[in-house]
Amino acid sequence: MDMTLYAVIGLMAVSFITPGPNNFIILNVAAKSGPVAALPLVLVIILGWLSLFGSAWFGVSRVLLETPFLNRALLLAGSAYLGFHSINLLFRDNGRYDQRPEKSPFVETAAGLALFQFLNPKGWVLAVTVAASVPNDGALALLLALTAAWISAASLLAWSVAGASLKVWLKGRRSRRAFDVVMGLSLAGFCVSIVVHQWP
Repeated sequence: MDMTLYAVIGLMAVSFITPGPNNFIILNVAAKSGPVAALPLVLVIILGWLSLFGSAWFGVSRVLLETPFLNRALLLAGSAYLGFHSINLLFRDNGRYDQRPEKSPFVETAAGLALFQFLNPKGWVLAVTVAASVPNDGALALLLALTAAWISAASLLAWSVAGASLKVWLKGRRSRRAFDVVMGLSLAGFCVSIVVHQWP
């Protein structure tokens, strides 16, 4: 394995572990419902990114990213999806916190998170970058896919554990409301960042 592939693995590690929409959603779910509730979502995220990588390696996603209209549509759809979730967190009815748990928003369900993987511009760009490092080598592509799955799982589980550690603190109505506001503002920030930094 040459230095280029080591650099690609390093890029994947940084991309997966640093704060981002997927990590924040896992943190949010684990903080409110426990790490076990986050496990199915972790699996959805991993399988979703592997699907992006597979399509990138076969050249499908390259057409998407190199077509200005489709690229902009993807950016706007992904940003709108995150924006809707951020608004839900910022303005949800916190008067119900002391009652039974409320229904999770769509983006925090397996179906919602699976949809977001295909609307996530950052995920598409990373998948295309990684696939470009092994354009004609199926064995290395498989190795990178397995490596990505392992790194992504470790990163998401770490965020899940971090979220679970907040569960006791979030039992208070005010603290949970503050947590929602912080998560909502963070996701809103990612919406703006995605558009500003990746607009073609």
